[in-house]
Amino acid sequence: MSVGPALLLALAPLAPFAASAQEPPPAQPPSAAAAQDPLPEGMVAVWDGGGLDEAAFERWLGRNGTYPEYRDEALRHLVQLQFIRRAAAMNGIEVADAEAEERVAAAEAALASGGESLDKVLAERMMTRDEFRDLMRSAILHERLTRISLGIAEDAPVTPEQMRAWTEAVLPEATMAALLEAADEAPPGVALESGDIRIGARELGLTLRRIVPASRLRQYLEFAALMDALPRWGRENGVLLTDDLLNEEIEWRRRFVARSPESFGVTYEMILETRGMTVEDVLQSDELRLAGWLRLYAERSYPDAWFEALSAEERAALMEGQGATRKTAWVLLRAVENPDELDLGFDEAAAELRRLAADVQTAEDFQQLAERYSDDEPTRRRQGVMGWLHVDEPRVAPAVCEAAFATPLGKVSEPVRLPIGVALVMPLEEQAAPGEERFREEVRRARHQPLQDAFLESIGLRTIYDQAP
Repeated sequence: MSVGPALLLALAPLAPFAASAQEPPPAQPPSAAAAQDPLPEGMVAVWDGGGLDEAAFERWLGRNGTYPEYRDEALRHLVQLQFIRRAAAMNGIEVADAEAEERVAAAEAALASGGESLDKVLAERMMTRDEFRDLMRSAILHERLTRISLGIAEDAPVTPEQMRAWTEAVLPEATMAALLEAADEAPPGVALESGDIRIGARELGLTLRRIVPASRLRQYLEFAALMDALPRWGRENGVLLTDDLLNEEIEWRRRFVARSPESFGVTYEMILETRGMTVEDVLQSDELRLAGWLRLYAERSYPDAWFEALSAEERAALMEGQGATRKTAWVLLRAVENPDELDLGFDEAAAELRRLAADVQTAEDFQQLAERYSDDEPTRRRQGVMGWLHVDEPRVAPAVCEAAFATPLGKVSEPVRLPIGVALVMPLEEQAAPGEERFREEVRRARHQPLQDAFLESIGLRTIYDQAP
């Protein structure tokens, strides 16, 4: 028995700053009794002063979406179901209740033979027997439509490959891609509306609840709780989230991307473009507003007086990773210990690099050299630029960082031996260590996650994903 590619989704498994001795006291967690209390009927999360019921959560998921891979998977499933049911109606194909119930019984027997319970599986996927019976009905419709379209005899089985072929014939990938794109422009309360295809936000949200891992769903509930409780905290404490602060957050993200050793010249705007977004989209987003609230909360949790009370040792620990940076380019030639006719040895690679460097007069010369000869493909495409490096940079070989700071700006280092080969390094620009204001901002920012966790504890957040199965 096969349920067909359109219906497999329903049965798929759910799927560097040092701490200081002067940390503020952690928020008190909710009492053990409260943590063990069951949630009120129909609620998915509760917290001090707020909560979210199933319907609201599903509408929120369907309206705001989740990560694209989940949203697209769920929309594909729902669109395919609509096409199957519409095609069956046009062809006058129906499935009797008894036949659908027979499929349910077969699925139950198959699970039982493996020591599993259908009721337990359905409960894990938040699905009733009636809903599962409807899916089995659609599976039978899918098989019959495939049988008719491909001329398969009644006594011959219909394979999953044949069902996929029918689906792709009536719903080509180009059509599906256009529908998924149309979902980005759906009106409020609707996940997808195009022609006679309409999927409600709650319908999509319910499907997402069935396929998104529980750990991810809890993160969404944390987000909802924070977006309700942090503004209330702001009102109670006279703290305002301003447009200026949101714009400062955008500028910080631009700097962060530009200074990353792994950016290779990519800008924040370029990253947004790959996600189909603009800076204006981000400025209107709840995600940015949450980042702004966390920044304000961190400023209250770690005021200037906290920094002024730090000991010399505590400040030194916090300063790690906060020093001067140098924008650095390199040329790498790969080498091995025992070379053959196709490989370079380390001495050969060093000699070749010295020969190539002899004609380098400017930074432009060096970058052209990197673009032509470097064996590190990602940086070769960026004319050898690695990004902004600290003296001690995670994921960058210490010898490279050392050469970047030992070599005068615009000059070529001596060959640097690495486990994978030999490199020449050129520091292109230098930025001084951040001032006191930037230092404090970065320390506070590094504490956003623990502060967020403590805040959620302080408001007593409880979700259905905390409860034992």
